[in-house]
Amino acid sequence: MCGFAGLLNPQINQTKDWYISRIEPMTDAIQHRGPDDAGFWLDPSVGLALGFRRLSILDLSPNGKQPMESACGRYILMLNGEIYNHAELKDEVLASAAFSYSFRGRSDTEVLLSAITTWGIQATLPKLNGMFAISLWDKKERILYLCRDRMGEKPIFYGWVNSSFVFSSELKSITRLSEFSNPIDTKSLNLFFRHSCIPAPHCIFEKIFKLSPASLLVFKPSNPSEVNISAYWSIPSPTPNTSLSLEAASEKLKSLLIDSVKIRMESDVPLGGFLSGGIDSSLILSLLQEQNSKPVKTFTIGFEEAQFNESHFAKKVSEILRTDHTEMMVTSKEAQNVIPIIPQMMDEPFADASIIPTYLVSKLASKQVTVSLSGDGGDELFAGYDRYLWGELLWSRFGKFPRPLRKALARLIEIVPNQIWDKTFHGLEPL
Repeated sequence: MCGFAGLLNPQINQTKDWYISRIEPMTDAIQHRGPDDAGFWLDPSVGLALGFRRLSILDLSPNGKQPMESACGRYILMLNGEIYNHAELKDEVLASAAFSYSFRGRSDTEVLLSAITTWGIQATLPKLNGMFAISLWDKKERILYLCRDRMGEKPIFYGWVNSSFVFSSELKSITRLSEFSNPIDTKSLNLFFRHSCIPAPHCIFEKIFKLSPASLLVFKPSNPSEVNISAYWSIPSPTPNTSLSLEAASEKLKSLLIDSVKIRMESDVPLGGFLSGGIDSSLILSLLQEQNSKPVKTFTIGFEEAQFNESHFAKKVSEILRTDHTEMMVTSKEAQNVIPIIPQMMDEPFADASIIPTYLVSKLASKQVTVSLSGDGGDELFAGYDRYLWGELLWSRFGKFPRPLRKALARLIEIVPNQIWDKTFHGLEPL
């Protein structure tokens, strides 16, 4: 998973020991993201301290160590995540007339550095296919860049602690600073009660923010009052192709899914998958197993309560796909034991109960694999949540009713168990 942290304050005239005393606690706070290695890069003359925790996936050798300096000495890069098209990107860099050095290793981090050295950060970002958070220090221009992948899979928190500009992969790194005293942001707290989470760019603490997906942040210490943020990508407007048949569209989708799974399979460590037995994870694991000669390791969490237990579906899928399946039945007590550690994991208020089984299945899988694929995101990409359509329909029908009558209807709806609603509306389409 990896993680990084940094502090930048050119106004502070301190020794290297002072900066180490700040950056080490910040990276120690995210050791769980990168248990394999730790690295630091300091330049007190510009007030900069960078720290990295590494989870080795590609190129397990010291050649993949971060923070990584470019061959020309101009850039210092930290990469959390993976650049899936790094092989194609490397070929493109090698073909460039501007390229003039040999690669030391085979990590995607070094390929990314070479691309930035060749074309610059703004021209490189649109070329990237991956999930990533990037920190880039340009020593020549004295500019700090922070950027997130298109969908925002990898996080970046940034902001101010006293007069220092700080950033990290997790909020807990920032709160670990001895100077941290930022109060709770009440506007963000209101957003949490509305959305059950705190959406980017907001954060639970004042003067701290989350970088939005597909965004590039530019910070110049020479002008500390200004933080420039721009989007380097946005979802293209849909252009319906009415000439494409259902069969052709299905084949195109299948091709994209196969490629999506294939590019995530490159790893120098054991790889597996979370299997719930639902459509999304079953599809991903079937494509993963199809491209593996050995049984893929799959993992499932089951619950003693029958109404919540879906492990039997996962077992059936595993038998069909012939995966190397591991199942763990969880008691109510074991699930409850996760609750006290959720604040340590999430840093901010978070109201999705799925974090409990997600944590448990991740803990189970980590005993055998380092990387695991899942079906998360399928409902979002393929409009699987019809609750929004039903909500809009119901509001159009009952929204004009007097408030007391609407409240009475709401109470009647709440009385009916969810299972009955599911059976009643299963297969029906909102009109």
